[in-house]
Formats: sequence, C-alpha cells, structure tokens
Amino acid sequence: MATNAAMVLAKPAAMKSRDLAALLADRLAQHSDVTEATVADKVATILPSACASAVENAETLVGAKVLVIDDELSVRVGMRVLLESWGCRVAACNCLAEAQLLLDDASDVDLIVADFRLPRHENGIETVRRLRERLGDVPALMVSGDTAPERLREAQASGLPFLHKPVSPEKLRETMLAVLRRSKAEDAAALRAVRNKRGALS
Repeated sequence: MATNAAMVLAKPAAMKSRDLAALLADRLAQHSDVTEATVADKVATILPSACASAVENAETLVGAKVLVIDDELSVRVGMRVLLESWGCRVAACNCLAEAQLLLDDASDVDLIVADFRLPRHENGIETVRRLRERLGDVPALMVSGDTAPERLREAQASGLPFLHKPVSPEKLRETMLAVLRRSKAEDAAALRAVRNKRGALS
C-alpha cells in the first residue's frame, strides 16, 4: 500500500525532539529525486539524537541481519535508519526480484520485515514464502496499513505476525525480538528431538 514514513513509525515515548517519522517525511519530501543511499545519509545526519536513544535498549538486536521489503522509498529509508540505530545489518528492497538479487551477494538473513502490498500486485506473504524456498524457514513479519477484513484473514492464515501502520519503534522492536526468540526456541526443540531420537536408536 502506498504510504510515507510518517505512516510507518509512531512517535516513541522517550523521544523529546520532533517525531522521528515526521522528520523523515519532511526531509524526504524535499529530496524525492535522490537515491535511497543519498536519502539515508541525509536522514542519518538529521537524527543523531533519535538514533542514539534507540540504541540504549537495542543491544539484543545487534548484528541481526534484516531484509526489509517495501515499495516506498521513504519507508525503506526510515526502516533502515531505525534498524541500523539498533545495531542491525539491513538490506532493503521493494519487491521479490530485488530481494533475490540482494541474496545473490548475501544469502544469510535472520529476519524478513515485509509490507503486505508490493509493486506489480505482489503479495508480501507470497514473497516471504518464495524467499523461504531459498533461505529455509527464516523468521518473518508483516507490516502494513491495509486493514481490509480479507487481508487480515489472509495474514492470520499465513501464521506471520502482522503489525498495523503506524507502528511505534518500541512495538516493532518487541515484535522483532519475539519472532527471533521463537525461531531460536523452535530450532532448539528440533535439535533436542533429533538428539533424543538418536539416543533411542543407540
């Protein structure tokens, strides 16, 4: 769904300066013709205090490799700046084809954060499914402003966590951590089951 940075991130309670998302939207509106990398550099210089405050409570996400998929440049830049302020390593793209190209260079992904509606009628849930065919059962979550009942039912049926825009940075961080913890717990349980099976056969 078409959106801008102001619809993605709600104001974090601890932030005393202007709203992070509003700042992103204001500045990006003035630079709509520049590249993603250039905008990211501008945003990073605009918001040093916001990024620093986010890092204080983000140690457990340090080093996490996150793939962000969204069709809006402002959303990708806002997410990149926020996640990198938490210590994440971020790759961002707008569709499945671009994601596949990114994975040609770096196939290791810890978490996918995808919008529901992507370009050319792509479905974020289907995009995650296709990427999992290549990556394995990588953790993923959906972030979308689409509140149509049929979309909600589809998201629920997929089993993927679904966050509605606007999403506060704290809520996004909590959900990312929960998804990663659940994935690690499932991996540990699967490993124990294999070991138990081997023990029973020996």
